Amino acid sequence: DRMQRTRLNAVLSAYARKTEVVKERQAMNDQRDAEIATTWQKYLETNLTPAEKTLIENFNHEWKAYTEARNHTMVLAAAGDYDAAIVNATNATPKFDGAHATMFKLIDLQRDEGAKEYAASQKNYENIFITSVVVIAFGILLAVIIGLLLIRAIIGPLNEAVAVANAVASGDLTSRIEVNSNNETGRLLQALKTMNDNLADLVNKVRAGTDQISTASGEIASGNSDLSQRTEEQASSLEETASSMEELSSTVRQNADNVRQANQLAAGASEVAVKGGAV
Repeated sequence: DRMQRTRLNAVLSAYARKTEVVKERQAMNDQRDAEIATTWQKYLETNLTPAEKTLIENFNHEWKAYTEARNHTMVLAAAGDYDAAIVNATNATPKFDGAHATMFKLIDLQRDEGAKEYAASQKNYENIFITSVVVIAFGILLAVIIGLLLIRAIIGPLNEAVAVANAVASGDLTSRIEVNSNNETGRLLQALKTMNDNLADLVNKVRAGTDQISTASGEIASGNSDLSQRTEEQASSLEETASSMEELSSTVRQNADNVRQANQLAAGASEVAVKGGAV
């Protein structure tokens, strides 16, 4: 587009036959030439194929030849020699067409190279996509496996901890608790193991105290039995003593009766004696 504009500016400068138009178009061409040079330099800094380099070299020669003829047209128009400028512009047309054709060859070549790069990029994309899908699928599978192993690693110790807790709740302190890790579940199992061991030790101490109490109770019962036997023996002795006391009391009563009788006999005898004395 900029190349066409520079050509149009040169032709208009020749046909306008006005100095101000020539100056205006010359200024526009200077701006377009600067833009073309900047764009062309950016293109030359890209990766170029050998075919592109050949076409670029051809274009540079053709464009240089045309710009020299175009600039000469502008000089003639600026000098007021418009007829010569028109003739020169007409003569420069084949040079422009040659450069223009070479430029289109470059465009077609870039289009072909772009199509090739697109095809290669598409293939790379498909390969990367397939690889990504495989990697993602493998990652998902690996995540599932790791998840299952993690769940198993968590659920197993938790189930064991629940079983131990249930056993302790039911009074069974004989559970064997194996602690094989230092993670949270491992610390939980260690705490349960410590609790179970402490409860078992406490129960053993209580059992030992109970045995001692039972032994002491047996000894007390045996002492009470001995005391009861001795009490029974004493009660029997007391009964025998009471029986003896009753016999003694009976004997004393008999003795008292005998004493009274003797007293009466003595009184009778004394009375007889008194009477005898009187007599």
